[in-house]
Amino acid sequence: MKTLVYTVSDFSPGADSCVNMLFDSIDWSGNVDFCIVATKEIGGKFKHKVVIEPHPKEYPGFMKSSKVVPRGYDRYVYLDSDILYFGGPNDLFHGDKDFSIVFEERMMIDRWYAYNKAPREDKAKMEQTLGINAGNFCFKDLGFLEEIRALWDKHVTNSVGSDARLEQSSFNYAICKRTGFDLTKCHDLTPIAQLQAAIHPFNPAKKLYHFTGAPNIMAGKAYVMGEFLKNFREDTEAIKRGRL
Repeated sequence: MKTLVYTVSDFSPGADSCVNMLFDSIDWSGNVDFCIVATKEIGGKFKHKVVIEPHPKEYPGFMKSSKVVPRGYDRYVYLDSDILYFGGPNDLFHGDKDFSIVFEERMMIDRWYAYNKAPREDKAKMEQTLGINAGNFCFKDLGFLEEIRALWDKHVTNSVGSDARLEQSSFNYAICKRTGFDLTKCHDLTPIAQLQAAIHPFNPAKKLYHFTGAPNIMAGKAYVMGEFLKNFREDTEAIKRGRL
């Protein structure tokens, strides 16, 4: 069983530091590879495999469903580069479930998750379904990315705000179409995930920390992630010594 973990980046200032912190937080035991789908190469001593998206859009999030995501793997883990995951990639899968997802606290009919070109009957189902975070998910069939692309490909506006909603809602709708809106068919990672990690205290029950929300620039994310790591190490050591 061969697994690929991948992220995306436009290598704006601070982005390489975020990628390095993501990579260093993960337990790489098992048959697991890592790569970055990016808009360009990065110089210096950058140690990770970079796959270039030849036709990047203004919003880099579209690259998570790029045609250049490497083939030949049994399982895929996508993680935004503003994530720290203190665990092994293979632990994110469960049994024979084809997807692993993290739920949001808002319903899918919210404009950030609702695919606005879905038929009315599917929008009614979105009112009863929690939204899914598009920054951390796992899947087994690479053809799933083609299904996501088909939902957003003809509707890109090159306005970052509207395209971010388009990308996330396309992902949400693609999952729902695959599962017939029965998300119990997906492995639920929500119990181990912390969204908006910068404003929440360290929780030993959480393994996946996603720094959603402000700051929105990668240099700001790198600073916040670095501060979290310092506190995480201190808290982890305190727990070992019985002080927390």
